[in-house]
Amino acid sequence: MAEASVPGLFRVTNPVKDYAWGSPTAIPELLGTVPTGDPQAEMWLGSHRGGSSVVVGGGRLDAFLAAHPSLLGDAPASGLPQLPFLMKVLAASRPLSLQVHPTLDQARVGFAREEAMGPARDDPRRTYRDDQHKPEIIVAISPFRTLSGFRDPATAGAELADLLGRDMHTGVGAELAAVLADPDPRAALRGALQLVLSGRPEVRTLAGVAYGAAGRSPGVLADTLRIVGAHYGDDPGVLGAALLHRVDLDPGEALYLDAGNIHAYLSGLGIEAMAPSDNVLRGGLTPKYVDVAGLLDIVDFSPSVPHRVPGVRTMAEGVEVTSYRPPVREFSVHSVAADGGPRVLEGIGGPSMLIVTQGVLCVRAGDAEIVVERGESLFQAAGPDLVVTSCGGSARAYITTVGG
Repeated sequence: MAEASVPGLFRVTNPVKDYAWGSPTAIPELLGTVPTGDPQAEMWLGSHRGGSSVVVGGGRLDAFLAAHPSLLGDAPASGLPQLPFLMKVLAASRPLSLQVHPTLDQARVGFAREEAMGPARDDPRRTYRDDQHKPEIIVAISPFRTLSGFRDPATAGAELADLLGRDMHTGVGAELAAVLADPDPRAALRGALQLVLSGRPEVRTLAGVAYGAAGRSPGVLADTLRIVGAHYGDDPGVLGAALLHRVDLDPGEALYLDAGNIHAYLSGLGIEAMAPSDNVLRGGLTPKYVDVAGLLDIVDFSPSVPHRVPGVRTMAEGVEVTSYRPPVREFSVHSVAADGGPRVLEGIGGPSMLIVTQGVLCVRAGDAEIVVERGESLFQAAGPDLVVTSCGGSARAYITTVGG
């Protein structure tokens, strides 16, 4: 019997995106594959049309699910015969763009508007490539550094003043200090971001000064601007980074990013899960299309506290499961460390995507069973809960399934 016809479990291969910010070695080292020499930024696991997994013997997963919608059960949130999430293995060796994602309503409005305007969905100047929102979670595999959400504007202003000295008291620096001093935090942050992303040449000059000053200064802000500026120099996004929380994740820690959250991953290797959307509005730190007006229209300007998602650990039958459940219905992420088994993974009854990063894992669902080695992955259809057993030393895997 062909692998793709095994009921309930389907071995898949996955596309790798070679974005410039990716690491040429982190994903190959994790999965035990041979580096190509090119940056490997993201491995996509799912049915997103922009990079669908491929069922061994069955073609692209998106087309396979369209032909066999019963494999999804009642999971699709949009009513479409596709997975309600996209899973990624993400490896950043340099900062990603300063960006934000829309709400579901904003995505539907923006997508309809751009469809009416006529550009192709893969046009690099297009912002809304689909009508879905994109909440997301990152679970760190290595130490992972990111920026997430606005911090208190008065604090940001005071730290920038300490860093920039007299440059914060003249010209555009004085303008930035004034808007950050607005007693209304939302107004202060809106004014500051508008100024930073205004395109004025003196803003770029100040960003270069800030990067230079960071090289001579201690502290978290200076370290952040050194990281960003090392790759983007006097990009205005360097100043934008000063407005955001720096979040450092240890392996096993997780961060959730909701719609409207302005953020930028800085470096690290992790498992990312999100709603199946490719809608990104960028404001800087990128050679890609920057849509400042669109970004300003959907950013949440409220000061925030980074939304860490605790991992809930359970141990049974020699198998430890750490579950990360963000406040969305589309996805949850689960890390599996198996030295024994079998263990029933209650609540993981598909549809799911699984990838093994260490050892060999025997995976069963009902009457179907697949042996998954390091670097291999599978799609689990809706149905019985997964049962896992270590079949070759200590095994580790990551699973993304529906929320709950």
